[in-house]
Amino acid sequence: MNVFLIFLARALLLLAPLGLPVVASGVALNELSGSGLEQFRWSSTQAARLHGVPAHWREFTSPSSLLHATEAMAMHADRFQRVIAYKGGVLLTGVRANWHWVAEIQPDASGSRGRVSVLRVDEAQLRGLFQSRSSRNFAWLDHRALLRFSHESTAGGSRTTHEVYGASMSVDQITAYVQQNLRRTGWQPESRVAWWSGTDAWRRGSSRLVVMLLPSKSGSTIFLSHTE
Repeated sequence: MNVFLIFLARALLLLAPLGLPVVASGVALNELSGSGLEQFRWSSTQAARLHGVPAHWREFTSPSSLLHATEAMAMHADRFQRVIAYKGGVLLTGVRANWHWVAEIQPDASGSRGRVSVLRVDEAQLRGLFQSRSSRNFAWLDHRALLRFSHESTAGGSRTTHEVYGASMSVDQITAYVQQNLRRTGWQPESRVAWWSGTDAWRRGSSRLVVMLLPSKSGSTIFLSHTE
């Protein structure tokens, strides 16, 4: 769970500008990785949701120096029209067919490394996503809390989803509400996580759930880590 909190803190800083549809963003990033950037080693496409808006990006490493990696990326002038020096590295930005592209490149001991992300420039679509944000796994929670952040990943045949909600209810009130609805939907309490106060583990078949509730200025914050 502490690893998740570190990830969340970084995501809130790094992913705030991003928002894009799932399929189109993945295809666009895959097309870039196979277009004259053969020396780049790419991670799988990563996906997250910030305030209910989907975000996708890919990280990379390259044996090329910062300069040569920047030149290779800049060859894609249809995507990147501006180059900016940024914190010892380089940012390339641009717009293609209503998509805003950002490539961040930093020097590395073995050459260079970085990340490419894409933003769909569609104000109406983004407004709709903000207005319709909800939990795919725990729809009943939307009646008492607002989805603030979610991150989904798949490994070894299992899918893990981390979600963060804000609620105006006190921790005691939201705890009772969450426990009541988990039991109602077939979840069974497994144990209390002794190393983190206010954290419980639940099980339903082969699915696992860790719930952590913390007080906040406006009421409470709910962290869910769901593996299925």
